[in-house]
Amino acid sequence: MQEIVRDVPKEYRNIISELVKTKQFNRIPTAINELKYELGGEYDAVKKMNS
Repeated sequence: MQEIVRDVPKEYRNIISELVKTKQFNRIPTAINELKYELGGEYDAVKKMNS
C-alpha cells in the first residue's frame, strides 16, 4: 500500500487509504481517475498507478 500512495498528495492518500481500510475496492479506480483528472494526468504517482 505504501508504494502506491507514497507520492500522492495527503488529501488523496487519505481517501484511497480509507477505501482500502473499509474494503470498498470497487470505488478505488474511480478515486484514482478523479486524481488523474484533478492533477492533469502528469503526476508521477498516476504513472506508477497505471503501470
